[in-house]
Amino acid sequence: MSTEQLGLDLVRERRDTGIDRATARAERTHRGWNDAAYYFLLSWEPPATNEGRFQAEDVVAAWRGDPPPDGRAWGGVFQRAARAGMISKVGYAPARTSNLSPKTVWQKVTGKPSAGSGTLPA
Repeated sequence: MSTEQLGLDLVRERRDTGIDRATARAERTHRGWNDAAYYFLLSWEPPATNEGRFQAEDVVAAWRGDPPPDGRAWGGVFQRAARAGMISKVGYAPARTSNLSPKTVWQKVTGKPSAGSGTLPA
């Protein structure tokens, strides 16, 4: 394995550790937060003017539930949805909430069941 690959593996591990810690803390603070945020993401509809594309900050701004104690918990929600094939990365764009630094642009995957087509937790 190359040194570059080892470096990428370490960065991914640190990312995943940070997400795990943030989501665990959100769950300890607000029981059920992770599932509630996940199902909110799946049911949320991006503005039609954006051709179905959105950034995490758009979803977070629309969220009306308890905020997680660490905003990085949203990373776990988005990773979960991406791994489930419900959303996919389609590019990068400047984000207003992070001084215009480039952040992922997402799009819902068509042909997937919506959050409402199954049993949602109470």
